[in-house]
Amino acid sequence: MSSGSATVTINFAPGTGLAVTVLDGKDVLAARTNPGVTPTVIADYRWIIEEDRTFYVDPNCTANPPAAGCPGATTAGLGTTGIVPTFGTNFHTSYMPLIAAGCTGQLSCEGGQTIFNPVTGTHDAAVCDLGNGVCRPDTSGNGFASHMPGEVHLDPTKRYYLTIFPGDAGNPFANGNLSADCTNGSAAASTPGACGHGMGGTPIAALVSCSTTTSGTTTSTTCTATVNGVAVSCTPATGQTSCVPAGAAYSSLTVLTQPDPYPPSKLSVFVFQDDFPLNGEHDGGGSVDVLAPNEAGLGGFNIVLFDDAGGTGDATGQMTYDMFNQPLVNSLAGTIDPATGLDACPVTKVSRIGPQFDANGNPIAGTLDPTQLGITGTIVTCPKYESNGTTLSPLAGQAVIANLMPGRYGVVATPGADLIARGEEWLQTNTLDGQKAHDSFLRIGEPSFFQEFGPAGYHVSIGFANAAIINARLAGVCNGTDPNVAGGGCTNTLTGFVSTERMSRTPDERLYGSGDYSSFGFTQCYVSVGDADGEDFAFTKCDGSGHFTLSGLPSGDWRLTVFDQWNDMLVDGLSMPVRLSGGTTDFGEIAMNQWQTNIYTSTFFDANGNGVRDTNETGLTLVPTNIRFRDGSYSNFNNTDLAGNAGFNEIFPLFSWYVIETTATRFKNTGIHVVYDAGGPADGTCTSTTAPCKSSAIAANMANTFETVSVPAALRVPGAVYCNNADCTGKSILSGPGSSDAPSACTISPTTGATSCTGTALSTGRIDPPWVTSEGWQGFSGQNSFLEFGKAPFAAGENGGIHGEVIYASTRPFDDPQLLLHTSWTPDVPGVTINLYQVGTAADGTQSLTLVDTTKTSSWDDWAQGFYPGTNKPYMNCPGQLAQPTTSAGGDLFFFTLYNQPMYLDVYNNGGTPAHTVPNNSQFKCYDGMHSWNELQPAPYDGMYQFPSIVNRDPTSGAAANVPGSTSNPAGTGTPGLMAGSNCTVCVANPTDGTPMLPNGQYVVEMIVPPGYELVKEEDKNILIGDNYIAPVTVQFPG
Repeated sequence: MSSGSATVTINFAPGTGLAVTVLDGKDVLAARTNPGVTPTVIADYRWIIEEDRTFYVDPNCTANPPAAGCPGATTAGLGTTGIVPTFGTNFHTSYMPLIAAGCTGQLSCEGGQTIFNPVTGTHDAAVCDLGNGVCRPDTSGNGFASHMPGEVHLDPTKRYYLTIFPGDAGNPFANGNLSADCTNGSAAASTPGACGHGMGGTPIAALVSCSTTTSGTTTSTTCTATVNGVAVSCTPATGQTSCVPAGAAYSSLTVLTQPDPYPPSKLSVFVFQDDFPLNGEHDGGGSVDVLAPNEAGLGGFNIVLFDDAGGTGDATGQMTYDMFNQPLVNSLAGTIDPATGLDACPVTKVSRIGPQFDANGNPIAGTLDPTQLGITGTIVTCPKYESNGTTLSPLAGQAVIANLMPGRYGVVATPGADLIARGEEWLQTNTLDGQKAHDSFLRIGEPSFFQEFGPAGYHVSIGFANAAIINARLAGVCNGTDPNVAGGGCTNTLTGFVSTERMSRTPDERLYGSGDYSSFGFTQCYVSVGDADGEDFAFTKCDGSGHFTLSGLPSGDWRLTVFDQWNDMLVDGLSMPVRLSGGTTDFGEIAMNQWQTNIYTSTFFDANGNGVRDTNETGLTLVPTNIRFRDGSYSNFNNTDLAGNAGFNEIFPLFSWYVIETTATRFKNTGIHVVYDAGGPADGTCTSTTAPCKSSAIAANMANTFETVSVPAALRVPGAVYCNNADCTGKSILSGPGSSDAPSACTISPTTGATSCTGTALSTGRIDPPWVTSEGWQGFSGQNSFLEFGKAPFAAGENGGIHGEVIYASTRPFDDPQLLLHTSWTPDVPGVTINLYQVGTAADGTQSLTLVDTTKTSSWDDWAQGFYPGTNKPYMNCPGQLAQPTTSAGGDLFFFTLYNQPMYLDVYNNGGTPAHTVPNNSQFKCYDGMHSWNELQPAPYDGMYQFPSIVNRDPTSGAAANVPGSTSNPAGTGTPGLMAGSNCTVCVANPTDGTPMLPNGQYVVEMIVPPGYELVKEEDKNILIGDNYIAPVTVQFPG
């Protein structure tokens, strides 16, 4: 740098020339059958381009070994490995970087803005394209600045995704257009400009494929593209990594959009009596002219819809109104049966559409309700009888909810108040995936039926059983009067107890019972007995320990079905055969598989600071404990109870990792006691003939804590203490990682399957150090893992610094941005620069701000697929995965898939060749998928930040450390720091542990808005204008 003036030349790379055409999708569809239709072109749209970093399978690089230049063909330190990167051994990429954004017309560019001219005192035309609401004078006279996607320079070797949002999207709302005129293939409504279009998108394929070959000491790169069906190549210039062959150009792109207003969606529900047999499925029978005599539809059940915001986890709330602000109701209400002329769904005494008709087709006096007073305001299934009270209704138990927006809904059915008032107890027998709610996915214009494979059916079918009805059949079975089941000798007693079925970690296919009811302790189990393919005739509830007894049962071969209160036990047609013959039959343990996974957390006052909850340590109450997705959005919310516990049941096993966090605002972290489930027999239940287990207290009958395959000491969590018993008895995080027990040294016999170990095997328990603020977690069906978060008050003179997150505010509900909160479905933004300023006083007495620290928001991708700087040690290393089988030791054939697999983003970011070698031939590589099994590893979600900044940690001790090789800037980031491992220029040593700490004082946090984003302002509120939907002819509340 020089203080003198200089002439600087800046060269901008040329744009791609990408040609984009946006068309009305309905027109395109209509043109296929009607050549006279010319698809409408949408020329005014806003657009963004994101880098597509999802795992890409190049069809030319799937052979093993891959061709030269293919990803993974060469690996640092290993040379040519012959390894094809495999999606099944890698993480799903969380974040797709924003590359460019723009707009093309008056509406999308928000034309017509003005700014005040202080010289003339007038408001002059302006273009507001500087970001964050800043405008500039409009010198062009157009009122907006148009930029096309083709103006952007793209890396020709990468893939991208183009998303467009038409400028006319708000037209239907602004014009109050609820007509179907815009979906007839012409994109023209009766009111000019009243039609709009929704978002659309399309991938942008890589223009060239580059391969690098090495011969001796010479490395050469060749890039290839297809021009007129012929492969042409070029060699990058010196200093460049890619080139574009002459004549190669991006293919033109066509983006289709849905015309707006949209056709609304429908959702169909069927609630039925499930006891013939009780199996979670509808076994109605019947024919086209006779109503099913068995498992009839159940009327009078209340249907509730929960909005799942398109994903798993906690619902965002209950749906009560449709897209036209009308209460959700059963749209079948008032449907006339053409065979009888009667109302087949009289959910109210007076039909809401009226009139009702008698058997001769004549209107029934008093049944016309022009004031609409007959509506229910709730969704009620059609009753058993038609309006005359005697004719069976073909619509019994059915409901169709109309005028819905597309989305994912959780459908819950509960008995109506009148059923409950009569003392009827109806118990739900089935589930889609382990909860009360049945998931239903609706598209735009979803019909009132669901068809995936085979014949169409209801979107949701929910079974219920009534214990009184089932048990009332037993007397008839025993005395020979039951028309369906012949039984006798009703002197039998059946006993047993319910436990949890435990799956073993692959490749072990053995199943075990958990030994008691502990793992299902949060739910009530039920047991029903009946004919193998017919009616059930005996029912009982388990006691608190899962035991049951049924007496007075007939002799014979019967079926036994177990289900539960919260529908966590997998039924889905599953049952057990049982033979009864004069006496008591003890069925013993019945192990039931759980649909979903569980994790149990505890936040406690760690009086001795060892990081483990001792028996005399009390829990902390109302501590927020949440499960997030890796992008920073929320899956599940919770708070600790009076004992400091916050358990999560029914967490969907996504085959990908979550992140679990607790708060550190009131108290500081002392350590996290981590116990993951290794699968197989639960602690305290193993024998000489089973796989091994431990005998911990924390996981007794809940999880297996025997760790057959431990990570090597070099790959352990920095600073963590590893324990040979999961309770970590006698261990303390204060003793440091040197106090850890040794890794397991176990061998599985290739002939008997027995496990033998040298010394004491390690457990799945460890204590993570205080620097760990969140844990990445992957869990599977019926498995249980545990986290104990140790907390302590801050000492005198100690503070916890500053931490926060940067949120992508896709939903902006308030006029005042200061009131914004993190809505559960919105993700965070990684890689954002955050600066910290210390507030002081200048010489003239005014307030001053001094930059004292800088950092970037966290990235799940960078952590999960990253390495400690200057090493080949991944940030995350997962135990449990067996090596290849040999003649002397059992193993896992999957190891040959895992063998030397690189981190995908390490390959991607390094031009197709891994920059690092994953240790131990990738045996301890973490990834999304069942084979990685249950795991708990320190990991951030996207968008976190904290001060003081920590730019690196010692890969063994976990202490804040400089980036290897840094000299003039201790933190290794260009900003001098006073303490190792931090950019902070004013930090002092924490009086408790010596780590970097901000001095007490006042600070200001600055976020550097990343390119393409804007800071939320009051004019950015976006919940008032949205999509319009085609309205029905009649509404509940006209006017």
